[in-house]
Amino acid sequence: GVKGTMNIKINLYEQWINSIKQELKNRFGGNIPNYANPHEYAINWQSWNRRLVRRSLRTLSKANQFQCPSNRTNGLNKLENVIVCGHDLTPWLSIKIRIIDYEDAMLIDWGIHHLHLGENLKSDGFIEGTDELLFAIFNDNICFEIGIYKHGDWSEIDLLEIINSNWPEIIEKRKLKGTLDISYYQKTRDEVLALRKANISYMLKLSDGSIIMPIGGGVMTDGTSTEAVLSADYCGKVFRNAEENIKKIITENISHGKLPDESYDFELQSDNQQILAVDEKHQLYFKIK
Repeated sequence: GVKGTMNIKINLYEQWINSIKQELKNRFGGNIPNYANPHEYAINWQSWNRRLVRRSLRTLSKANQFQCPSNRTNGLNKLENVIVCGHDLTPWLSIKIRIIDYEDAMLIDWGIHHLHLGENLKSDGFIEGTDELLFAIFNDNICFEIGIYKHGDWSEIDLLEIINSNWPEIIEKRKLKGTLDISYYQKTRDEVLALRKANISYMLKLSDGSIIMPIGGGVMTDGTSTEAVLSADYCGKVFRNAEENIKKIITENISHGKLPDESYDFELQSDNQQILAVDEKHQLYFKIK
């Protein structure tokens, strides 16, 4: 081999995990689980980020069936205003957002958030909790308002029917094409709850005959969000591949005399736009993402 190439120090994956741990510590006051497998931090972080609603200016799209009880009109108006202005929605979410490894089963399963309709902020920074909740799906520029429901209505199959009849495009990519028509796919709300509790993903038949997979991506056998696991795995792979590629490029360039035969030390740097691996000393950088 080439003299000196062993001195390429590049542990992007490890630095990424450490930055996640630091962010989680900042958010949760240093009180975070101690995982034997560092990848758990990445999954946890992705899962927690899914429970938040990303800040973005959004328009409101209300289901045709939408009705709000009169005692919650003011609370709903305040919340809708916050949604449209793109302010932070965390105070309206469940106070369980403060628990790092809590999983929101309805969100994992169906991609539906629930928000409280109180009118006043409490001293802990959260809106007063209410029995009535807004059930909604958020994408980057629209808030789809499904309806006002009570705690415990997490498994109402009506929710999916409302989504399907108002915004079929949300469900479209989760529909199974050309599947046999078997009554087995008809689930009651209790069956849905039981399957969810057992961390089992399931298919469901809607009244128009379509059979769908969970629109929130479903659950892994340990109760973690499938989408959180997939995105953590994807990012992990990106960093591992980058480490290999950069090592290879530097090694080849040293052997061809294009780079000095010295030690290289790369550091992970990021802004909102991009993630870079940077060697300050040699003024080299590689774009990771």
